[in-house]
Amino acid sequence: MSQNSKLKVHCAIGAMDTLTGLGLIFMPALVLSLMGIRMQNPESLTFIRFVGSFVAATGLCYFLPFLSKSFQFEELIWNWKTTSLLRFSVGLVLSGLILCHFLTWHWSSIIFVDCGVASLQLLWIREGQHD
Repeated sequence: MSQNSKLKVHCAIGAMDTLTGLGLIFMPALVLSLMGIRMQNPESLTFIRFVGSFVAATGLCYFLPFLSKSFQFEELIWNWKTTSLLRFSVGLVLSGLILCHFLTWHWSSIIFVDCGVASLQLLWIREGQHD
C-alpha cells in the first residue's frame, strides 16, 4: 500500500474513533443501539460517556503527528505502535468480559475493529522495515 493510501486510512481511523467517542459522550444510547447494545441500567450511560472520552482521545491521537512543523511520514510509526497497544488491550479485556458473561456478544464488534486496526498498523510498520 502506498504512503498516500496509508495516510488516508490513518486519517479515516482517527476520524472514526473521534466521532464514535464524541457520540458516546453526547448520545451514548443512540451509539450503543446502532451496535445492537441495550443498556439495562440508565446509570450505565454515565460510565459509557467516560469511556467515550478515551475513545475520542484515541482518535485525536491519530492527528497529533500532523501538528509537527515539518511532518514526516515516519512520525506515524510511533503513533501506530502506541494505538496498537491501546487497541489490543481493549480487545483482550473485552474478550475476557464476554467470555465471563459480563458483557453480551454484541460487544465483540469492538474487538474485531480494534484488533483489526491494530494488526493493520503493525503490518504497515513491518512493511516499512523492509522498504
